[in-house]
Amino acid sequence: MNQLWAASGYVDQLLSSLELRRQRAFILTAVFMALVVLIDSSQNYQNGYFLHAYEEWVMGPIVLLNYFLQRFKIISLVTASKMMAFLIVFQMLFSFSVPGVGEEIMLFWIATLPLILVLLIELKDATKVNIAIVIYLAGVALSSQLEWVQALFSLEVLVQVVVGYSLFTTLVYLIEKSRSDYEDKLAERMQEREVLLKEVHHRVKNNMQLIMSLLGLQAASIEEPKYAKMFLDNIDRLSAMSLVHESIYKAENFEKINMQSYLEDIVCHLQRVTPHKIEYRFAPLVLDMKTAMNLGLILNEAVTNAIEHAYPDRNEGIITLSLDESDKIVTMTVKDYGIGMSTLNKLEGNLGMTLMRDLSNSLVGGKFTMASREGLEVSIVCKGDFDVS
Repeated sequence: MNQLWAASGYVDQLLSSLELRRQRAFILTAVFMALVVLIDSSQNYQNGYFLHAYEEWVMGPIVLLNYFLQRFKIISLVTASKMMAFLIVFQMLFSFSVPGVGEEIMLFWIATLPLILVLLIELKDATKVNIAIVIYLAGVALSSQLEWVQALFSLEVLVQVVVGYSLFTTLVYLIEKSRSDYEDKLAERMQEREVLLKEVHHRVKNNMQLIMSLLGLQAASIEEPKYAKMFLDNIDRLSAMSLVHESIYKAENFEKINMQSYLEDIVCHLQRVTPHKIEYRFAPLVLDMKTAMNLGLILNEAVTNAIEHAYPDRNEGIITLSLDESDKIVTMTVKDYGIGMSTLNKLEGNLGMTLMRDLSNSLVGGKFTMASREGLEVSIVCKGDFDVS
């Protein structure tokens, strides 16, 4: 089961890894391109290539603007990456078409552009752009031979550029295609495991409900109230455990439990079987499955004990519940305003008390206390795992 839980979050980790890789490529490309373009524009202006210099003066701020728009979440990373890819391609094609200096920088962009495009945009789109660039470069080489244009490089260099760019583009495509196919298959397998894990939780919940039904039938056939109550108490415990699996089944993440909705479900079940008023205030915490289930079982036991023992001479009473967190320390309290110490004496040594203590001790930093203060107050303190992946 633990292996399935670990696998269930792998798809999210895979997607996060791909986005992180694209984020890093976008940042490095944006910063480097802005610096290169602004520096190259100064050199072009000094050498009298004014059109090239003006174009780069405009291009540099656009690159930086695109970068900051993405960093401040005004546009998405996908949109910003596509824009960055377009700006790089436009800059390279403009440099091939308009006289200027910086041939070494052009060779750098030609050498790295296939990989940059794959990192910035999808493989399919990057492949189309790279094919178009190869065709363009071949056209420039042919036009320079026919003296239709004044090429940036000699024919020999242009031929090497076309051949080298074609080979490098093919190599990048093969590597990225292999990686992409592997990640797609891996994501598909992980998705299958998530479906399987969801079905496991669903069946566990159904099996628990079946056991609860059997215990209920058995309790109904027992005439002695004391023994029938034993079955009913276990039904309540199974109900608290079943609600965890139901919460997991409904959630997208199989390791996180929304404590607010989970404990509210338990309270709703308990409120139906008692005339006492149950008031609660639960912080919207998200905890790991073990902590959530233990706290749910302890809450169920503490409230059940309050219902049975706190108000022996009254038809209506109040039971208050709370769940809070401070500095990753979770505190849950169950308090009634009944007979207090007499209730505490009745609980000493019974199964519910033993269960609450054992469940508290099994939590990280768990501490269980009971005190008689204008009634009886049960308190559980533990460390919460708020970094569930």
